[in-house]
Amino acid sequence: MSNKIMKKILIIVFAILLLLFSTGCMNVKYNFSYDYDSLRNNLVRAELIYFDEETTVFLIHGFEYVSESAYRVIEVFSEEDFDKLVDLIADIPFRYSVLYVVASVSAVYTIDGYAIALHYENNSRIIIGRTAEHRTRNMRSYGQAISGRYAVDRVWNGFINNVLLFDFASDNQE
Repeated sequence: MSNKIMKKILIIVFAILLLLFSTGCMNVKYNFSYDYDSLRNNLVRAELIYFDEETTVFLIHGFEYVSESAYRVIEVFSEEDFDKLVDLIADIPFRYSVLYVVASVSAVYTIDGYAIALHYENNSRIIIGRTAEHRTRNMRSYGQAISGRYAVDRVWNGFINNVLLFDFASDNQE
């Protein structure tokens, strides 16, 4: 190949890469699952909760304060159910995106509908919803940098409806 053709190809490749980086089009998706031991250690209370309204849990570059009055507690799980519950959460495949851009990326993430609240020693809490996660400031972060991970609707709805609302309720009535 001649030098002129190689130069043109290199310029085109460089222009495409520059365009991708400058417009934020490099949106890479990653898979994420919770680690069983990290969720289970020091767990003192677990609840199935419901947000009647969309609640902001992550704004710009940090977690927002989420009051317990922002949601309704549907069910409090017994300590005997903790292992089963955490195992089911650890089996849910979540996804999250990372935008590779030159400028800083800010984000807003919200939760509505059903979620799981896991309370730990020293007043720390993680709320896991289909569209986002919230954690108190004293909780360490999991694999992704921000709250914006999500589960596929079908998987999350199956987790809530078929497993939690029916399996745990029937187990506790026996």
